[in-house]
Amino acid sequence: MQMVWSGSGGQWGSGGVYNSWYTDTWQPGARWRYEEDAGPLWLNSALFACLNWISLNFPEARLCVKTPPPPPDPGAPAPATAAQEQEVAGHPLTALLDRPNPYYSGTRLWMATVLSWVVDGNAYWFKARGCAGRGTPLELWWLPHWALQIAYPQDGSEYISHYVYTVNGRQLNIPRENIVHFRNGVDPANDRKGLSPIMAGIRQITGDNDAAGYTSAILRNMGIMGGFYSPMDKDVELDKDEAQILKLKIQEVTTGERRGEPVVARVPMRRDAMALSPEDVALNSIINYFEERICALMLISPMVVGLGSGLDRSTFTNYHESREAAFENCIVPMQRLMADELQSGLLADLSSNPQERLRWDYSSVRALQPDMDALYKRQSDGVRAGWLKVADARRAANLAVTDEDEVYRPSGQGGPGAAGAGGEQPESGGDRSARSRAGAGAVASGNGKSHGA
Repeated sequence: MQMVWSGSGGQWGSGGVYNSWYTDTWQPGARWRYEEDAGPLWLNSALFACLNWISLNFPEARLCVKTPPPPPDPGAPAPATAAQEQEVAGHPLTALLDRPNPYYSGTRLWMATVLSWVVDGNAYWFKARGCAGRGTPLELWWLPHWALQIAYPQDGSEYISHYVYTVNGRQLNIPRENIVHFRNGVDPANDRKGLSPIMAGIRQITGDNDAAGYTSAILRNMGIMGGFYSPMDKDVELDKDEAQILKLKIQEVTTGERRGEPVVARVPMRRDAMALSPEDVALNSIINYFEERICALMLISPMVVGLGSGLDRSTFTNYHESREAAFENCIVPMQRLMADELQSGLLADLSSNPQERLRWDYSSVRALQPDMDALYKRQSDGVRAGWLKVADARRAANLAVTDEDEVYRPSGQGGPGAAGAGGEQPESGGDRSARSRAGAGAVASGNGKSHGA
């Protein structure tokens, strides 16, 4: 039986006829097309604050290629975690990611990829191959998500036939094997594409943009809200021309570069408000609501990115915890999904070793390093309690191991550094944090867990 896939979405699928489900589906309970008013999502200040934080912190983790350790001696227990995997030095994949092309660095490549991933749920890399397009990838290029379309037959006989790249008014067909397609989950309207969570907050983004425009308009008008002007004396009437001149004069002295100039009227005037003030509509609370929803969709606390909705509850302690949680909840899962795509979409082009695996090294991530203190304490406690070998504790702390360390050393006989490797021991206090920041190892990410593809 041959597999048949859905052909919905037209020849180009959701990349050409429509961008994704949200442009063809009304927001729940909405009677207005908020998607049309939202504009480029990355221009919303609250979302860009999250996007900027992710983009700047994402490259702190280093993607590396690792292989399993050599087979253990007969009768010896096999390694239980990825901590014993060995990094492949000088691997062509890591070299290519460090300098993907002659024009920008790997950091910029990742930052552009994060932007597409966040706002669209899809990010694309073009693999420029040697040997007239038939060799191994020599360069990597980020392609804008809005310029790429997924092509597939309408009869569903093929899942993806190729990609169509629109540039300078031209359409170029790109073989699917030359595209690395990063997807965030599955778009229900077209399972060939990913789906960005931020699309569920389109109304919040539009509302936040409107709130910013409303506030700016008030300041631009010298803080004066719209109003109804009329003579204080009920027996005085202004003719049409006089009323128009007065209106223009008020506009001139309350907007633009002439704000603050005095207004002189022929008769005493009164002003009645025609709109609610920011206090009347509780504007600060509304803006906080928008910020909180946007940040919730990004799995980032507002205090981490400096938004006002989180600053009133911010302290040094919970800021650090929130920053660590943001990295763990937002960036780590994102990197794991991207590594999965690179495992089959790029590593297979550069290596024939089926045992190689992509792993993220979090040893230099500042937001996660303080937890190395807890890691060292857990390893030391395990050695003192007699249930953990000195060698296992030293491996977890990324310290050198010798045959003399393959022993249990209960309390009173020393800790993980008491034997082997010249008696090297984990530091304590500030020295320990300094060492962890300098590269304590890739075995822990803040809670002692390894993160891999």
